[in-house]
Amino acid sequence: MVVKDGSGNTYIEWNATALGVPPIGQNTTRTLENICGDDSYGSESYYSVDFYDANGVLVCTKEIEFKCICKCEDTKLDFVLKRTVSTPGQCCFKLYANNNQPCDIYSSSGPYKIIMPIVPGISVTPSSGVTMTTIGSTYVFTNNSGVPYPSSFASHTSTELATICREPGASAILFDLKLMGPSNQLCLQKNLSLECSNIECCDAIEVTLRNPTEQEFLDGKTCCIVTSPTTLCCSPLIIINQKPTPNCPVIGSIGLFKDDALVNGIGIGGGTLQDYIWSPTPCPTSVNTTYVLKFYDMSNNVLCTKSITIPACTSGVVKMGSMEAETGRTEQAIQLSANPNPANQHITLSVENTQATTAVSADIYDMVGNKLITIHEGLLKTGNSTFDIDIATLAIGQYMIKVKTDTGSQTIPFVKQ
Repeated sequence: MVVKDGSGNTYIEWNATALGVPPIGQNTTRTLENICGDDSYGSESYYSVDFYDANGVLVCTKEIEFKCICKCEDTKLDFVLKRTVSTPGQCCFKLYANNNQPCDIYSSSGPYKIIMPIVPGISVTPSSGVTMTTIGSTYVFTNNSGVPYPSSFASHTSTELATICREPGASAILFDLKLMGPSNQLCLQKNLSLECSNIECCDAIEVTLRNPTEQEFLDGKTCCIVTSPTTLCCSPLIIINQKPTPNCPVIGSIGLFKDDALVNGIGIGGGTLQDYIWSPTPCPTSVNTTYVLKFYDMSNNVLCTKSITIPACTSGVVKMGSMEAETGRTEQAIQLSANPNPANQHITLSVENTQATTAVSADIYDMVGNKLITIHEGLLKTGNSTFDIDIATLAIGQYMIKVKTDTGSQTIPFVKQ
């Protein structure tokens, strides 16, 4: 290996055979030489490295940048604000300095300084290992030894400087973070914004889960799967409430996502969200399933995201549809049965009416509440009535038969094979 400076002069020669050391193998790392220099190299800070095989044949050439001292014009520092968990009534961000430099040292020709203006309405707390000094109307960040940042930054690292908090709900506050050079020259200026209004608006949106009422179940507000010939497992309802908050953008639409894929969406059009029931609720599965609700303003910008988990059928999801426990109560005048279940081409619905002739409607619905087949609409005599239903056109899957009278309604699930 031969290292040459920017003028083509040989700087280092390294030969494994002459040194009596093993050659460099594939997928290995080895420290060969230490290169020392100072800022006087100037244009000779770029080196070429020629690699040769054991026979002295040139294999490839690589160029490297050799720089000891970061100058003001070399600055590649970046300042970033990241939202952090706030205490109640506060909106807080972490302030980071990301050093994207190819070198570690800033201070050979004098100290560099990171300064931040003192801004009314915000509080600044230095992070662990950081000291913050007030000079005039600015803060200066140093390490605990008093060395101004970024003198102690290592190359290609991120350093947490402070936590910045303010009262939520107000308009955005803009301020400049500056990196000053050893002659107090401006090396870098980054404009940052503390935007808390949308965070407060997000906190004002509450998403909860609750079990559906029997009427909501019959109205198809929830999604159910058949867990036995007479039992349904149904998702809880997703309930959205928005507390009145001044200056919050109105919500234009909401999207429901699973694994970053849109499941469905609805348009709100600036309406209020009070006890709003998301429909249809995602169907339960054999495992807990997490979804994300994204709330958009009228310009389709994301205002807020909320996560919800639909519990598995085995872990607390409301069970509905057990004919004796839920819908076949002995005091009801109508008793139902459906056979065979599962069914293929036909299914027979038996309705036992123990009261006087009454008006009855019987229909087949899918699991999200869409009416597919009308079985009966009209009077039903006292006694037992049977209905032979052709289900050949139904796709294989799970369905519900709903029977409604003037005193209530009942549902029985079945499976089409």
